[in-house]
Amino acid sequence: MIRLEKIKYDYKNKRIFRGLDLSIRKGSYVSITGPNGSGKTTLAMLVKGFLSPTSGKVFYEDKDVTGEGLNDRIAYIFSNPENQIVSSLVSEDIAFGPENQGESGCELVAAVSRAVSESNMASLTDALTHQLSGGQQQRVAIAGILAMKVDCIIFDEAVSMVDPAGKREILDTLDRLSRKEGITIIHITHSLEDILKSERVVALQEGSIVFDGPPSGILENLKVTSALGWQRKGPAGFIKCLIEKRLLPCEYSYSPEGVAECLARGYDPES
Repeated sequence: MIRLEKIKYDYKNKRIFRGLDLSIRKGSYVSITGPNGSGKTTLAMLVKGFLSPTSGKVFYEDKDVTGEGLNDRIAYIFSNPENQIVSSLVSEDIAFGPENQGESGCELVAAVSRAVSESNMASLTDALTHQLSGGQQQRVAIAGILAMKVDCIIFDEAVSMVDPAGKREILDTLDRLSRKEGITIIHITHSLEDILKSERVVALQEGSIVFDGPPSGILENLKVTSALGWQRKGPAGFIKCLIEKRLLPCEYSYSPEGVAECLARGYDPES
């Protein structure tokens, strides 16, 4: 679906990418991770078309779209919700995207209702956007994208301001959109915990891909996790330790519920 070929990108006389190649399958859920300055957001903006590469090509369904910006096919959710909120009322802001796609009447109401439900925003639809907390504003921005008809959603650190419970709900929604509705999810994050629901992880370091595979693989790879500055903390650190001690299979869906179920029934690494 999305293909980047021999991408080079310079910023202020510094080369960010030196010939990067990457393909992302339609309907997949991919996390792009790495430390600050590794090129995560630059990569996302090249895919969306906000930036044009110094050289190289970006293809969408085999069409060269380098620097064009697919506003109606690929949605982008920024890390700062203030960059995305356009209306003073929550319900109006959520409706803005589908309205611009030509939705009206019952279809528009249904799209907004679905997005409100998926983002758990029912209690805030009549609220004023400028009175919301940063995390609530982020969920409004996410709901606005969920209301639209798109093929791909790029989340650029889009759950960084959301509380833990809200983050889990949003990550579950991303997983469902990928698995059941065939929407491609590209999740830009520096958080190890955020990658656990994705089916593929691409890790960047200084503009180069240092890992490309399932979450289990990166959790096993001490060299990569150390280079990325990830510590043995939080849920992902716990899961990493379980894998290393052979208490959890490498190829696994690492949801909290799944890990608990696996530990409860007992995992035999020799079976």
